[in-house]
Amino acid sequence: MITEERIYKALQQVMDPEIPVLSVLELGMITKVAVSPDEQVLIEMIPTFAACPAIHFIKDSIKNTLEKELGRPVNVAVNKTETWNSNRLSAEARRN
Repeated sequence: MITEERIYKALQQVMDPEIPVLSVLELGMITKVAVSPDEQVLIEMIPTFAACPAIHFIKDSIKNTLEKELGRPVNVAVNKTETWNSNRLSAEARRN
């Protein structure tokens, strides 16, 4: 069974390539995790800045990590309505 808890646990493994000690969760890059009744998975994310050169790499890393963990296709979309700022950092990220 696919649960949001399982997805969040897997996302902890996806590190930012430019700050490899922080995951996409710790950076606050994930804006939505959704699992439909038929277990379709949608992840929405935001880049840490608009022209982020690593956005495709990060998107692919999220997709590949989750598909390996869940054993099914995952849709990862870039949320263009929200912008990232340092307030999105987790408490753990702030300590690092």
